[in-house]
Amino acid sequence: MIFKKKITILLLSVLALSSCKKWLEVQPEDKFTEDMIYKNEQGFLSALNGVYIKMAENNLYGANLTMTTLDLFAQRYYSTSSNSKWREYPTLNYGDNGVRGNLESIWESMYVCIANLNRYVGNFDIYGKNLQPEVEKSYKGQALALRAFLHFDLLRMWGPVYNSVDSTAPSIPVYTKVGETISDFMPANQVIDFILKDIQDAEELLTNDSVKINGYKNGSNFRMNLYAVNALKARVLLYRGDKTGALAAAKEVIALQTKFPWVTRAAITSNRDYPDRVFGTEVLFGLYARNMYTNYNSFFNPENTTDNILAAGPSTYLESLFESQADYRYSQLWLLPSSGVNFRTLYKYSDVTNKSAYLFRFMAPLIRMSEMYMIAAECEPDPVEGLKYINLIRANRGYDADLTNAANLETEIRKEYMKEFAGEGQLWFFYKRKKLTSVASASSGTVSYSLSKYVFPLPDSETSSR
Repeated sequence: MIFKKKITILLLSVLALSSCKKWLEVQPEDKFTEDMIYKNEQGFLSALNGVYIKMAENNLYGANLTMTTLDLFAQRYYSTSSNSKWREYPTLNYGDNGVRGNLESIWESMYVCIANLNRYVGNFDIYGKNLQPEVEKSYKGQALALRAFLHFDLLRMWGPVYNSVDSTAPSIPVYTKVGETISDFMPANQVIDFILKDIQDAEELLTNDSVKINGYKNGSNFRMNLYAVNALKARVLLYRGDKTGALAAAKEVIALQTKFPWVTRAAITSNRDYPDRVFGTEVLFGLYARNMYTNYNSFFNPENTTDNILAAGPSTYLESLFESQADYRYSQLWLLPSSGVNFRTLYKYSDVTNKSAYLFRFMAPLIRMSEMYMIAAECEPDPVEGLKYINLIRANRGYDADLTNAANLETEIRKEYMKEFAGEGQLWFFYKRKKLTSVASASSGTVSYSLSKYVFPLPDSETSSR
């Protein structure tokens, strides 16, 4: 156990203090050389798990890119008090030291993960012989898919608002190996080309992924599996503006619905000791976030003060969004507490009573099946066909009646993103992709901002020494 811990610490700390342009070839200072790390399957697995663990920390997908920063930017939470620790986020005040420092931490941590993945992928040429062929393909496929995932989210945060099928505006650096070479800021279209190449390679390597048999079971959706890679492709193609390709990729995943079945009402309401509030059976890829329940108490617990809790507050934001209490995203996730604040709070990430019986404890969802339906709805040439996908989501969220007015399809897609992804960070990316300059706000009804606000400022470490 001590040996495994030292491996993880070594891999994750090699570049932790450098900006993304200062990756150095650092030799281990102790006896744990890469020969020892990659001598067997367990070593490879420990190294890969180290990246998953790093991604699930609070400064990345454990909080910032799911529960807090991005959803604050998307105006999901009520925050009007000058005493709130979150007060500068809904105003998109990137000049604030706290906000700017937080964004810099995200940037650097994501590139640390990419650097570790690059080192990991590079070692297959040297040590891949220590693995069975299918195991090698699985681990390398996951690593390439994670690299694509991270580069894409960096692009969605620091890259330009994508104005054409092949945007040529500079965006972010792309790294494929660890070394001293500083990467230029590549045009956004070239970054997407690189991401799609990683996705294609990952798909080929994961052809025989066990997820084809297990679906969400056996922890398959706590890692980058084949179907999550297919879904990531749909997400990337839609961002690029390739609706034909995005529709085909989304349909490919939708065809696998039985492997990731819709959550049932009973799974949420009848299992009182372990309700599935994250709709875990539908999650294509999520991370094991060890700080989840500590974070729930910090961010969402109704016993928090009004100044610091992340909630929709006393506004009518939730009531305006959810047409009916039959929608269990409203009735079961946004609850009116018996004590503490006197408005509905988000219980999605609260812990369960029967901890041994629950499959999805600590799961931070990053890609879920319902997004594929939203992508298909948006990309269908015929709005009538598109509306059918939205009705399928609604039918599996408690609604009895179908929508019939296809002319409102765009509005309904937008509402589904607002309902579905609370505490998951995806709403901000939707707003950026749709180039929205006026959005619903839990604090003020609506809020407006310029498109330039969708492009995060580069960290000082990047601009000062290039």
